[in-house]
Amino acid sequence: DGVNDVPALKEANLAIVMNEGTQISKDVADIVLLNNAMSTLPRGFREGRETTQTIHGTTKLFMMRGVYNVLFFIFALFMALPFPITPLQISWATFASINMPAGLIALGVIRPKYMKNFRDDVLDPIVTGGLIGAVLLTVLYVIAYLGTDHDLGIARSAVTLFNALFNAYIVMILQGVDFLRPRSFLENWRTVIIMIGAVTLSVWAMYALPGLFEFTPIPFAQYPWIAVLLWALISLGMLMYAIGIKNRYILARIWTLFERDSHQMPEAQNP
Repeated sequence: DGVNDVPALKEANLAIVMNEGTQISKDVADIVLLNNAMSTLPRGFREGRETTQTIHGTTKLFMMRGVYNVLFFIFALFMALPFPITPLQISWATFASINMPAGLIALGVIRPKYMKNFRDDVLDPIVTGGLIGAVLLTVLYVIAYLGTDHDLGIARSAVTLFNALFNAYIVMILQGVDFLRPRSFLENWRTVIIMIGAVTLSVWAMYALPGLFEFTPIPFAQYPWIAVLLWALISLGMLMYAIGIKNRYILARIWTLFERDSHQMPEAQNP
């Protein structure tokens, strides 16, 4: 912690200095131990890791939901269809199935599965889940809109229900639930129960107060195929995600191309 240690501290990947050390050493250090005890490091690293995991988990939740909704809106726009969901509907579906779980994660009630690598454990799931969710939502919206003789209210309600259900599965994914490994649902039973309760509450509220949530109750007696289609697409989405996240050849090729371009750009700018 003396002046002679400054060059070594600058070269180190992680410079740790005691609070009793020289001021110049503390200025270049990454960590300053205020109580001058190395025994505080394990606790500090543990709390730092928990904070990082919480940030990664909430990022994964909100970004995956955002990606599939934005792509879905773009697909609907290109097909010249009416806007597929109202702001109030998407806000309520997100509040119950994303915002509430994110709050529980921040409070430590729900702890996400450990994410070691940001690209593999955060970016890959965001891209995979975002693309799958957008495609399936588009299929549901088109079929529901055309199959009900252009009833926009029913089509939007179907989209809202899909949002709530798929968002709930995103939270389960964050906890390590794997559709191809049914035992994982039992291993994460608390999260599964919480999400079933959250989705049930949100759907019940929309059916109980349809005017408040701009929700059109779907007459399943008249359109039973909507319920079948909804559950079929949710199940297909769970299966496609589980397979896609295990076989990442296309994603690996995409990242390789990005890395190659990033290396070539400086060479092009500085021949």
